[in-house]
Amino acid sequence: MACLKNIRQELFCLAIFKGMSQKDAAIKAGYSKSRARCTASRLATMGNVMARILELSEEIKSGRYNGAKRTQGKAITACQGRD
Repeated sequence: MACLKNIRQELFCLAIFKGMSQKDAAIKAGYSKSRARCTASRLATMGNVMARILELSEEIKSGRYNGAKRTQGKAITACQGRD
């Protein structure tokens, strides 16, 4: 899967993966603070988002994850070049 097509969804996944709460992850990903709780709940039930979080977990277990120090800017750059 690599990266999600929606950059904010990808950033949400990375923030969740790094241990943030769903609400804080939504805010970190650039979603509205006033709707972060609702947005986070919706994102957490989306199949592609759940699959991406699971994929990140599996990459850690297998030793393939190399984005431990990935920042928001690096995530956006990494995902923009793919189709």
